[in-house]
Amino acid sequence: MKFIAKLADIFSTFWGWFLAIFIAVGNFFAGHIGIINIVLFAVIIDAFWGIFVSIKQGKFVLSELARLSISKLLVYGCVLALFIAIDKMLGGSLVVSSTIVATLIVLVEAWSTLASMIIVYPNMAFLRLMKKVLKGEIASKLGIAESQVDSYFKDKKNDKKAKN
Repeated sequence: MKFIAKLADIFSTFWGWFLAIFIAVGNFFAGHIGIINIVLFAVIIDAFWGIFVSIKQGKFVLSELARLSISKLLVYGCVLALFIAIDKMLGGSLVVSSTIVATLIVLVEAWSTLASMIIVYPNMAFLRLMKKVLKGEIASKLGIAESQVDSYFKDKKNDKKAKN
């Protein structure tokens, strides 16, 4: 009976409810913290390189970047929560679907990050190998047509030579 009385005391306050919900959410995500951290890391890295691209283009748009990153985290978080729930419904010890979804999210973020890296460092050997594959993503980030990407980098190279 004392147990029920204590629970009633706990749930009679805001902080009691807050802690109960916090512990329930933490318990739900327990065992999946690794993939959640990796997704968070991928979004932060993409935001970091997005800032470099904005600076290089001379249009530092931090508020837009923050809004986009927060939106990504909300969407990715909801999708991961849904697949973690599926994993739990399938037995709890199986974390296949959430791991696959997290892998796909990280690959999408890596794709975006590589395009930003190419814009910032277009002459780096490894990144040059990826330029043709990422042409569409680069065009999207620069706000130009895909057919103009090669001429964009040529113009930048010529601008650099003219300055020297």
